[in-house]
Amino acid sequence: MAIYIISTTNAEKPWVDEVCQDYARRCQSPWNCEYLTVNAQKRKKGSGVSSLITLECEQMEKRCPKGAYRVALDRRGKTFTSERFAGWMVDRMSHGQSVAFFIGGPEGLADEFRQSCDAQIRLSDMTFAHPLVRVIFAEQIYRAWSIVHGHPYHR
Repeated sequence: MAIYIISTTNAEKPWVDEVCQDYARRCQSPWNCEYLTVNAQKRKKGSGVSSLITLECEQMEKRCPKGAYRVALDRRGKTFTSERFAGWMVDRMSHGQSVAFFIGGPEGLADEFRQSCDAQIRLSDMTFAHPLVRVIFAEQIYRAWSIVHGHPYHR
């Protein structure tokens, strides 16, 4: 089973990709993590942001493997503790289905796209900058892996 984290990016800071890739390398089989990005649409004064978000979601959808369980990261989603998220991941893996997580840009995901996903989760009641969401979620995937595999990272 593969885990895909699909997000928008504007190549803002190379360290974000470096940190995400580092956490992905730490996860070992069967938790094969892959980070996929789509370019954020340029925001221009007077342009409709909703149409740009829709376009970004369409691009993310194209990067999503067919048959994957689709999860939107969204402020209205379900919250988990790290331990419960690890258990949720084990449950998802028991179905033999890849999981694709979608992280939108600063304005989030288009409502129609978000609602079409199989599940919605949120990281926190707090608001984080888009690049930090990518890093925090990468760390939580690795933390879930460490919980499941009894690795001392999660104490």
